[in-house]
Amino acid sequence: MRTQSTTARYPGARPAFSIVELLVVFFIIGMVLSILVPAISGVRQSARKASTSALMKDLQTASNQFSADRNGTTPGYFSPQQMGSRDNRDRGFTAMQNVLLDLAGGVVSNGTRNLSDPCSDAGAIIEVGPEAGADKVVRVSLNAIGSPTKDLSRGTDVRAYFNPAQSGFVKFCTTESRATNVDDHRALPELVDAWGNPILAWQRDDRGGASSAFAAEDSQTVARFYWNSNAGILNARAVGRSLRDHNQYAAGGLYSLIGGGAMSSSPQNVVGNSGNSGALAALLGNPAFPVPGNPSPAQPASARGGLVFHSAGIDGWFLSSEDKGARAVQQQLRYTPIDDPISLFDDVVISVLN
Repeated sequence: MRTQSTTARYPGARPAFSIVELLVVFFIIGMVLSILVPAISGVRQSARKASTSALMKDLQTASNQFSADRNGTTPGYFSPQQMGSRDNRDRGFTAMQNVLLDLAGGVVSNGTRNLSDPCSDAGAIIEVGPEAGADKVVRVSLNAIGSPTKDLSRGTDVRAYFNPAQSGFVKFCTTESRATNVDDHRALPELVDAWGNPILAWQRDDRGGASSAFAAEDSQTVARFYWNSNAGILNARAVGRSLRDHNQYAAGGLYSLIGGGAMSSSPQNVVGNSGNSGALAALLGNPAFPVPGNPSPAQPASARGGLVFHSAGIDGWFLSSEDKGARAVQQQLRYTPIDDPISLFDDVVISVLN
């Protein structure tokens, strides 16, 4: 008797995917991801830039209110001249730390310095300032930041004008993240942007007026802005969460146009000379105000403001040599009255107190 072979068939059953079909599916998934991942990253970066701009505008508002309450005084416990001192190239007390002493408080009139470890001592009393000498520093209680500042000259308290989320204050306490020979300066927090990198402040020195040099390395030469006021960050080898080495310099390569490497190798490109207005003039000069009759190279007759706040932006470099603005001028950034040169960088810049 012949038995007929049969194959059972189940409802809904179908052959497995072929290799070709699987490859097509993987290709489609890859294409979708190649579109979505950059888009999501772009949205995230845009959100961080918006958050940074909002933080800097809050700082701008606080600075304006402080100035209004103090008869036009620009925030900053120490003067621009002191901040630009030769001492401060090595002491590394930054202009933002100086501004925050007035805006975020923490200054105390009594107490004894008791710092043992700049990274772990959260409640210590420290002594900070741009110049060496017991009579040239001020005591700060780390626990009192966000509280009224002690105005030692008047014997009164001044309210805290600026008190962001605690995550906005970060201590850069390692030798790589902070260029300073003073442990207390490592213990004093910096204000950081949404990328986790410190925000710089640039304070204008009005002693010399428009006739003075626009920028100088230190205040031995009267100028409107001094590089030394931010040497603590710009000389560091691992700045912020991005860990950018601002002390490196590579002609034709990647570096900060205003970093310590550029300052040591080509200071004329940073602070300027008779033939080059310098990167700081391009950063801090008001593009609407060139000096009449001096178009090549144009020199700014006016600063962006009495106080300028500066975030390195997405790439973590303060004026990167690889940003479009630097490439357009063969990495010799110059001030121009035609367009704002900073618009060609990813840096975020806000000015205060024109």
